[in-house]
Amino acid sequence: MKIRRLLIIIIALLLCASLAGVPLAFAAEDIPETKTMGEDGNLTVVQSYPATNSAPSMPNTTTYGGQSFSLDKATTAPDPGYVKPRQYFTGQAYNQVPLSGAGNWAAYFPAAYPIDEGEFQGYIGLDPYNPFYVTERYHLYLVQVDKQVVVPNLPDNDVSRLPVYRDFEVVSSSTPGATMISTLKIVDVSYEVAGRDHLGLPNNYTAYVTYRGQEGLHELEFYDVTANYSGEIESSIDQMTITGVYKPDVVEAAPTVIAAPDVPLAPAPPSLPLFPLVVASTMVAVFLATPLLYFFLLSNARLIRVVRPEEEEDDEEGIKKRRKEKTTTKLICRRRLVLREGVARFTIPSNINIFDGELYNLAIKPTFASREGTVEMLWQGRRVAAMPLARYIDVNFTEMLTTSTEAVLMELGLLD
Repeated sequence: MKIRRLLIIIIALLLCASLAGVPLAFAAEDIPETKTMGEDGNLTVVQSYPATNSAPSMPNTTTYGGQSFSLDKATTAPDPGYVKPRQYFTGQAYNQVPLSGAGNWAAYFPAAYPIDEGEFQGYIGLDPYNPFYVTERYHLYLVQVDKQVVVPNLPDNDVSRLPVYRDFEVVSSSTPGATMISTLKIVDVSYEVAGRDHLGLPNNYTAYVTYRGQEGLHELEFYDVTANYSGEIESSIDQMTITGVYKPDVVEAAPTVIAAPDVPLAPAPPSLPLFPLVVASTMVAVFLATPLLYFFLLSNARLIRVVRPEEEEDDEEGIKKRRKEKTTTKLICRRRLVLREGVARFTIPSNINIFDGELYNLAIKPTFASREGTVEMLWQGRRVAAMPLARYIDVNFTEMLTTSTEAVLMELGLLD
Protein backbone atom coordinates (compact mmCIF):
# COMPACT_ATOMS: atom_id res chain seq x y z
CA MET A 1 0.00 0.00 0.00
CA LYS A 2 2.89 2.38 0.76
CA ILE A 3 4.50 1.79 -2.66
CA ARG A 4 1.20 2.24 -4.47
CA ARG A 5 0.47 5.52 -2.67
CA LEU A 6 3.99 6.76 -3.40
CA LEU A 7 3.59 5.94 -7.12
CA ILE A 8 0.28 7.81 -7.23
CA ILE A 9 1.85 10.90 -5.65
CA ILE A 10 4.79 10.81 -8.09
CA ILE A 11 2.49 10.49 -11.10
CA ALA A 12 0.34 13.39 -9.87
CA LEU A 13 3.41 15.58 -9.39
CA LEU A 14 4.70 14.75 -12.88
CA LEU A 15 1.32 15.55 -14.41
CA CYS A 16 1.06 18.90 -12.63
CA ALA A 17 4.60 19.84 -13.63
CA SER A 18 4.00 18.88 -17.26
CA LEU A 19 0.83 20.92 -17.41
CA ALA A 20 2.62 23.90 -15.88
CA GLY A 21 5.37 23.79 -18.51
CA VAL A 22 3.17 23.24 -21.53
CA PRO A 23 1.41 26.21 -23.17
CA LEU A 24 -2.32 26.10 -23.56
CA ALA A 25 -3.27 23.78 -26.43
CA PHE A 26 -6.73 25.19 -26.85
CA ALA A 27 -6.07 28.86 -27.44
CA ALA A 28 -8.56 31.16 -29.00
CA GLU A 29 -8.47 31.15 -32.79
CA ASP A 30 -6.91 34.15 -34.49
CA ILE A 31 -9.21 36.56 -36.23
CA PRO A 32 -8.91 36.17 -40.03
CA GLU A 33 -6.96 38.97 -41.57
CA THR A 34 -5.84 40.16 -44.98
CA LYS A 35 -2.45 41.67 -45.74
CA THR A 36 -1.83 43.97 -48.70
CA MET A 37 1.47 45.53 -49.75
CA GLY A 38 1.06 49.08 -51.05
CA GLU A 39 3.09 50.88 -53.71
CA ASP A 40 4.63 53.07 -51.01
CA GLY A 41 6.12 50.02 -49.33
CA ASN A 42 3.72 50.08 -46.40
CA LEU A 43 1.84 46.95 -45.35
CA THR A 44 -1.91 47.20 -44.71
CA VAL A 45 -3.49 44.59 -42.41
CA VAL A 46 -7.30 44.41 -42.20
CA GLN A 47 -9.20 42.38 -39.59
CA SER A 48 -13.00 42.01 -39.44
CA TYR A 49 -15.02 41.46 -36.26
CA PRO A 50 -18.68 41.71 -35.12
CA ALA A 51 -19.77 45.15 -33.99
CA THR A 52 -20.87 43.70 -30.63
CA ASN A 53 -17.28 42.72 -29.78
CA SER A 54 -14.47 45.05 -28.82
CA ALA A 55 -11.89 45.81 -31.48
CA PRO A 56 -8.97 43.35 -31.50
CA SER A 57 -5.55 44.76 -30.73
CA MET A 58 -3.19 44.95 -33.65
CA PRO A 59 0.32 43.57 -32.94
CA ASN A 60 3.10 46.12 -32.79
CA THR A 61 5.20 44.13 -35.26
CA THR A 62 4.49 41.67 -38.04
CA THR A 63 6.25 40.00 -40.93
CA TYR A 64 5.36 39.71 -44.60
CA GLY A 65 7.42 38.29 -47.43
CA GLY A 66 10.38 37.75 -45.12
CA GLN A 67 10.45 41.42 -44.07
CA SER A 68 9.53 42.84 -40.66
CA PHE A 69 7.16 45.78 -40.21
CA SER A 70 6.21 48.04 -37.28
CA LEU A 71 2.72 49.39 -36.61
CA ASP A 72 2.28 53.03 -37.60
CA LYS A 73 -1.47 53.57 -36.98
CA ALA A 74 -4.71 51.62 -36.60
CA THR A 75 -8.25 52.78 -37.41
CA THR A 76 -11.67 51.20 -37.02
CA ALA A 77 -14.67 51.68 -39.30
CA PRO A 78 -17.80 49.80 -40.47
CA ASP A 79 -17.07 47.14 -43.07
CA PRO A 80 -18.35 48.58 -46.38
CA GLY A 81 -18.43 45.22 -48.12
CA TYR A 82 -20.28 43.35 -45.39
CA VAL A 83 -23.76 42.07 -46.25
CA LYS A 84 -25.87 41.31 -43.22
CA PRO A 85 -27.36 37.80 -43.17
CA ARG A 86 -31.10 37.41 -43.54
CA GLN A 87 -33.37 34.71 -42.11
CA TYR A 88 -36.88 33.59 -43.05
CA PHE A 89 -39.49 33.58 -40.27
CA THR A 90 -43.16 32.61 -40.00
CA GLY A 91 -45.84 33.43 -37.43
CA GLN A 92 -49.55 33.01 -36.73
CA ALA A 93 -52.24 35.05 -35.00
CA TYR A 94 -55.78 33.95 -34.03
CA ASN A 95 -59.06 35.84 -33.69
CA GLN A 96 -62.86 35.37 -33.73
CA VAL A 97 -64.57 37.39 -36.44
CA PRO A 98 -68.33 38.12 -36.25
CA LEU A 99 -70.67 37.43 -39.16
CA SER A 100 -70.54 41.06 -40.17
CA GLY A 101 -66.82 40.82 -40.80
CA ALA A 102 -66.99 37.97 -43.31
CA GLY A 103 -64.47 38.50 -46.09
CA ASN A 104 -62.82 41.48 -44.38
CA TRP A 105 -60.41 39.37 -42.35
CA ALA A 106 -57.45 41.78 -42.48
CA ALA A 107 -59.39 44.38 -40.49
CA TYR A 108 -59.24 42.12 -37.44
CA PHE A 109 -55.47 41.50 -37.50
CA PRO A 110 -52.34 43.67 -37.29
CA ALA A 111 -50.55 44.26 -40.55
CA ALA A 112 -47.17 43.09 -39.14
CA TYR A 113 -46.07 40.35 -36.78
CA PRO A 114 -43.13 41.04 -34.35
CA ILE A 115 -40.04 38.79 -34.36
CA ASP A 116 -37.43 38.79 -31.57
CA GLU A 117 -34.92 35.99 -32.13
CA GLY A 118 -31.47 37.02 -30.91
CA GLU A 119 -29.80 39.16 -33.54
CA PHE A 120 -32.90 39.01 -35.77
CA GLN A 121 -35.45 41.58 -34.61
CA GLY A 122 -38.18 43.20 -36.66
CA TYR A 123 -41.59 42.59 -38.26
CA ILE A 124 -42.94 40.29 -40.95
CA GLY A 125 -46.11 40.81 -43.03
CA LEU A 126 -49.07 38.65 -44.03
CA ASP A 127 -48.23 35.62 -46.13
CA PRO A 128 -48.91 36.65 -49.74
CA TYR A 129 -49.97 33.14 -50.78
CA ASN A 130 -52.05 31.95 -47.80
CA PRO A 131 -52.81 34.91 -45.54
CA PHE A 132 -55.91 33.57 -43.75
CA TYR A 133 -57.40 30.25 -42.77
CA VAL A 134 -61.12 30.49 -41.91
CA THR A 135 -63.22 28.00 -39.94
CA GLU A 136 -67.01 28.52 -39.61
CA ARG A 137 -68.46 28.01 -36.16
CA TYR A 138 -72.12 26.97 -35.86
CA HIS A 139 -74.66 26.59 -33.06
CA LEU A 140 -76.57 23.31 -33.21
CA TYR A 141 -80.32 23.00 -32.66
CA LEU A 142 -82.24 19.69 -32.72
CA VAL A 143 -85.62 20.11 -34.47
CA GLN A 144 -88.53 17.78 -35.19
CA VAL A 145 -88.69 16.14 -38.57
CA ASP A 146 -91.62 14.11 -40.10
CA LYS A 147 -91.26 11.71 -42.98
CA GLN A 148 -94.34 10.30 -44.80
CA VAL A 149 -94.44 6.94 -46.55
CA VAL A 150 -97.20 5.58 -48.88
CA VAL A 151 -97.80 1.84 -48.57
CA PRO A 152 -100.18 0.47 -51.32
CA ASN A 153 -101.92 -2.85 -51.88
CA LEU A 154 -102.75 -3.66 -48.30
CA PRO A 155 -105.47 -6.35 -47.87
CA ASP A 156 -106.92 -4.53 -44.88
CA ASN A 157 -106.40 -1.52 -42.68
CA ASP A 158 -104.65 -3.35 -39.86
CA VAL A 159 -101.94 -1.08 -38.42
CA SER A 160 -99.96 -4.01 -37.14
CA ARG A 161 -98.97 -4.75 -40.68
CA LEU A 162 -96.89 -1.55 -40.75
CA PRO A 163 -93.33 -1.30 -39.24
CA VAL A 164 -93.12 0.80 -36.09
CA TYR A 165 -89.58 2.13 -36.92
CA ARG A 166 -88.04 3.01 -40.22
CA ASP A 167 -84.71 4.55 -41.33
CA PHE A 168 -84.65 7.86 -43.18
CA GLU A 169 -82.02 10.31 -44.40
CA VAL A 170 -82.10 13.48 -42.31
CA VAL A 171 -79.84 16.53 -41.74
CA SER A 172 -76.74 15.64 -39.74
CA SER A 173 -76.54 16.85 -36.14
CA SER A 174 -72.72 16.93 -36.12
CA THR A 175 -71.63 18.24 -39.51
CA PRO A 176 -73.24 21.30 -41.06
CA GLY A 177 -74.58 20.70 -44.59
CA ALA A 178 -74.27 16.94 -44.29
CA THR A 179 -76.90 14.22 -43.93
CA MET A 180 -77.11 11.02 -41.97
CA ILE A 181 -79.37 8.00 -41.56
CA SER A 182 -81.69 8.21 -38.57
CA THR A 183 -84.40 5.83 -37.28
CA LEU A 184 -87.85 7.47 -37.00
CA LYS A 185 -90.92 6.14 -35.18
CA ILE A 186 -94.45 5.86 -36.59
CA VAL A 187 -96.79 8.52 -35.20
CA ASP A 188 -99.81 8.63 -37.58
CA VAL A 189 -101.53 6.38 -40.21
CA SER A 190 -104.42 7.09 -42.58
CA TYR A 191 -105.99 4.63 -45.07
CA GLU A 192 -107.64 5.00 -48.47
CA VAL A 193 -109.79 2.27 -50.09
CA ALA A 194 -108.14 1.40 -53.36
CA GLY A 195 -110.43 -1.49 -54.44
CA ARG A 196 -113.58 -3.55 -53.67
CA ASP A 197 -114.74 -7.09 -54.29
CA HIS A 198 -117.90 -8.27 -56.18
CA LEU A 199 -119.99 -7.66 -53.10
CA GLY A 200 -118.76 -4.10 -52.84
CA LEU A 201 -116.63 -4.70 -49.79
CA PRO A 202 -113.15 -3.05 -49.63
CA ASN A 203 -110.35 -5.50 -50.28
CA ASN A 204 -107.47 -3.18 -51.22
CA TYR A 205 -106.10 -0.30 -49.11
CA THR A 206 -103.41 2.33 -49.44
CA ALA A 207 -101.79 3.52 -46.18
CA TYR A 208 -100.26 6.97 -45.63
CA VAL A 209 -97.79 6.51 -42.75
CA THR A 210 -96.04 9.40 -40.90
CA TYR A 211 -92.73 8.76 -39.08
CA ARG A 212 -91.30 11.33 -36.66
CA GLY A 213 -87.80 12.00 -35.21
CA GLN A 214 -85.12 14.72 -34.91
CA GLU A 215 -82.54 16.23 -37.23
CA GLY A 216 -79.89 18.92 -36.85
CA LEU A 217 -80.27 22.61 -37.51
CA HIS A 218 -76.96 24.53 -37.71
CA GLU A 219 -76.94 28.26 -37.24
CA LEU A 220 -73.73 30.15 -38.16
CA GLU A 221 -72.48 32.23 -35.20
CA PHE A 222 -68.92 33.45 -35.98
CA TYR A 223 -65.67 32.63 -37.77
CA ASP A 224 -62.41 31.30 -36.33
CA VAL A 225 -59.70 32.97 -38.39
CA THR A 226 -55.96 32.23 -38.39
CA ALA A 227 -53.69 34.85 -39.96
CA ASN A 228 -50.41 33.55 -41.42
CA TYR A 229 -47.35 35.80 -41.48
CA SER A 230 -44.05 35.24 -43.27
CA GLY A 231 -41.01 37.18 -44.37
CA GLU A 232 -37.27 37.74 -44.04
CA ILE A 233 -35.53 39.79 -41.37
CA GLU A 234 -32.04 41.19 -41.56
CA SER A 235 -29.54 40.69 -38.77
CA SER A 236 -29.14 43.65 -36.44
CA ILE A 237 -25.41 43.02 -35.93
CA ASP A 238 -23.08 44.92 -38.20
CA GLN A 239 -19.46 44.09 -38.95
CA MET A 240 -16.52 46.35 -38.23
CA THR A 241 -12.98 46.40 -39.57
CA ILE A 242 -9.73 47.48 -37.97
CA THR A 243 -7.06 48.57 -40.40
CA GLY A 244 -3.44 48.67 -39.36
CA VAL A 245 -0.78 50.41 -41.43
CA TYR A 246 2.72 49.00 -40.94
CA LYS A 247 5.94 50.60 -42.10
CA PRO A 248 8.96 48.49 -43.01
CA ASP A 249 11.75 48.30 -40.48
CA VAL A 250 15.06 49.79 -41.62
CA VAL A 251 17.88 47.38 -40.79
CA GLU A 252 21.40 48.71 -40.90
CA ALA A 253 23.78 46.51 -42.86
CA ALA A 254 26.27 44.72 -40.65
CA PRO A 255 29.96 45.02 -41.56
CA THR A 256 31.17 42.15 -43.73
CA VAL A 257 33.70 39.92 -42.06
CA ILE A 258 35.81 37.83 -44.40
CA ALA A 259 37.33 34.83 -42.72
CA ALA A 260 40.85 33.74 -43.49
CA PRO A 261 40.84 31.18 -46.29
CA ASP A 262 42.88 28.68 -44.27
CA VAL A 263 40.63 28.82 -41.17
CA PRO A 264 37.23 27.12 -41.68
CA LEU A 265 34.31 28.65 -39.93
CA ALA A 266 33.09 26.60 -37.00
CA PRO A 267 29.53 25.39 -37.52
CA ALA A 268 26.99 26.99 -35.29
CA PRO A 269 25.87 24.69 -32.50
CA PRO A 270 22.39 23.32 -33.08
CA SER A 271 19.79 25.16 -31.06
CA LEU A 272 17.49 23.17 -28.90
CA PRO A 273 13.75 23.85 -29.12
CA LEU A 274 12.50 25.65 -26.06
CA PHE A 275 9.48 23.42 -25.41
CA PRO A 276 11.32 20.04 -25.13
CA LEU A 277 13.96 21.76 -22.97
CA VAL A 278 11.31 23.07 -20.56
CA VAL A 279 9.59 19.67 -20.34
CA ALA A 280 12.88 17.81 -19.79
CA SER A 281 14.00 20.26 -17.10
CA THR A 282 10.65 19.96 -15.33
CA MET A 283 10.80 16.15 -15.32
CA VAL A 284 14.37 16.13 -13.97
CA ALA A 285 13.41 18.57 -11.21
CA VAL A 286 10.43 16.43 -10.24
CA PHE A 287 12.50 13.24 -10.07
CA LEU A 288 15.10 14.98 -7.93
CA ALA A 289 12.51 16.51 -5.62
CA THR A 290 10.50 13.31 -5.10
CA PRO A 291 12.97 11.65 -2.63
CA LEU A 292 13.24 14.89 -0.67
CA LEU A 293 9.46 15.17 -0.48
CA TYR A 294 9.26 11.58 0.71
CA PHE A 295 11.86 11.85 3.47
CA PHE A 296 11.05 15.35 4.71
CA LEU A 297 7.28 15.64 4.10
CA LEU A 298 5.85 12.14 3.86
CA SER A 299 7.91 10.30 6.46
CA ASN A 300 5.88 11.87 9.31
CA ALA A 301 8.89 12.26 11.60
CA ARG A 302 8.01 11.86 15.29
CA LEU A 303 9.71 13.57 18.22
CA ILE A 304 10.40 11.16 21.06
CA ARG A 305 11.39 12.72 24.36
CA VAL A 306 13.17 10.32 26.74
CA VAL A 307 13.54 11.54 30.31
CA ARG A 308 15.75 9.59 32.66
CA PRO A 309 14.51 8.96 36.26
CA GLU A 310 15.59 11.22 39.06
CA GLU A 311 18.90 10.17 40.56
CA GLU A 312 19.57 10.07 44.30
CA GLU A 313 22.83 10.80 46.13
CA ASP A 314 23.94 11.41 49.75
CA ASP A 315 24.79 14.88 50.96
CA GLU A 316 27.57 15.69 53.39
CA GLU A 317 25.37 14.76 56.40
CA GLY A 318 24.51 11.34 54.97
CA ILE A 319 20.92 12.27 54.29
CA LYS A 320 19.71 11.20 50.90
CA LYS A 321 18.31 13.96 48.81
CA ARG A 322 16.65 13.94 45.43
CA ARG A 323 18.36 15.73 42.66
CA LYS A 324 15.92 17.43 40.33
CA GLU A 325 18.27 17.46 37.35
CA LYS A 326 16.98 15.57 34.40
CA THR A 327 18.74 14.58 31.19
CA THR A 328 16.71 14.78 28.00
CA THR A 329 17.55 12.89 24.80
CA LYS A 330 15.80 13.68 21.52
CA LEU A 331 15.49 10.87 19.01
CA ILE A 332 14.15 11.26 15.49
CA CYS A 333 12.36 8.19 14.16
CA ARG A 334 11.85 7.86 10.41
CA ARG A 335 9.32 5.07 10.75
CA ARG A 336 5.99 6.25 9.36
CA LEU A 337 2.94 6.43 11.57
CA VAL A 338 0.57 4.30 9.48
CA LEU A 339 -3.08 5.03 10.11
CA ARG A 340 -5.34 2.15 9.08
CA GLU A 341 -8.92 1.74 10.26
CA GLY A 342 -8.37 4.35 12.99
CA VAL A 343 -5.32 2.58 14.53
CA ALA A 344 -1.86 4.17 14.42
CA ARG A 345 1.11 1.96 15.30
CA PHE A 346 4.46 3.30 16.46
CA THR A 347 7.52 1.18 17.18
CA ILE A 348 9.96 2.21 19.90
CA PRO A 349 13.56 1.92 18.61
CA SER A 350 15.23 -1.32 19.61
CA ASN A 351 18.13 0.51 21.29
CA ILE A 352 15.81 1.76 24.04
CA ASN A 353 14.85 -0.59 26.86
CA ILE A 354 11.75 0.53 28.70
CA PHE A 355 12.33 -1.85 31.69
CA ASP A 356 15.91 -1.23 32.70
CA GLY A 357 15.39 2.24 34.14
CA GLU A 358 16.45 4.06 30.96
CA LEU A 359 12.99 5.22 29.97
CA TYR A 360 10.95 7.33 32.34
CA ASN A 361 8.55 9.18 30.07
CA LEU A 362 7.92 9.00 26.31
CA ALA A 363 6.05 11.67 24.37
CA ILE A 364 4.84 11.43 20.73
CA LYS A 365 3.77 14.31 18.55
CA PRO A 366 2.13 12.97 15.35
CA THR A 367 2.24 15.19 12.29
CA PHE A 368 -1.09 13.92 11.01
CA ALA A 369 -3.66 12.63 13.51
CA SER A 370 -7.36 12.13 13.20
CA ARG A 371 -9.80 13.15 15.88
CA GLU A 372 -10.96 9.59 16.35
CA GLY A 373 -8.50 6.72 16.54
CA THR A 374 -6.06 4.79 18.69
CA VAL A 375 -2.27 4.84 18.90
CA GLU A 376 -0.44 1.64 19.82
CA MET A 377 3.14 1.54 21.17
CA LEU A 378 5.09 -1.49 19.95
CA TRP A 379 8.35 -2.63 21.54
CA GLN A 380 10.16 -5.76 20.46
CA GLY A 381 7.07 -6.94 18.58
CA ARG A 382 4.62 -6.47 21.49
CA ARG A 383 2.07 -3.78 22.28
CA VAL A 384 3.12 -2.09 25.51
CA ALA A 385 0.59 0.76 25.52
CA ALA A 386 -2.54 1.98 23.73
CA MET A 387 -4.57 5.15 24.09
CA PRO A 388 -6.80 7.49 22.03
CA LEU A 389 -5.04 9.27 19.21
CA ALA A 390 -4.66 13.01 19.63
CA ARG A 391 -2.43 15.87 18.53
CA TYR A 392 -0.03 15.28 21.44
CA ILE A 393 0.27 11.97 23.30
CA ASP A 394 2.17 11.54 26.56
CA VAL A 395 2.81 7.92 27.58
CA ASN A 396 4.07 7.49 31.18
CA PHE A 397 5.96 4.32 31.95
CA THR A 398 6.67 5.07 35.61
CA GLU A 399 4.87 1.92 36.67
CA MET A 400 7.13 -0.14 34.40
CA LEU A 401 10.37 0.59 36.26
CA THR A 402 11.06 -2.94 37.43
CA THR A 403 13.84 -5.38 36.83
CA SER A 404 11.69 -8.15 35.40
CA THR A 405 10.35 -7.45 31.91
CA GLU A 406 8.01 -10.43 31.85
CA ALA A 407 6.63 -9.71 35.29
CA VAL A 408 5.63 -6.18 34.30
CA LEU A 409 4.03 -7.33 31.04
CA MET A 410 2.02 -9.97 32.88
CA GLU A 411 1.00 -7.48 35.57
CA LEU A 412 -0.24 -5.06 32.94
CA GLY A 413 -2.04 -7.81 31.09
CA LEU A 414 0.10 -7.33 27.98
CA LEU A 415 1.67 -10.79 28.06
CA ASP A 416 -0.41 -13.91 27.46
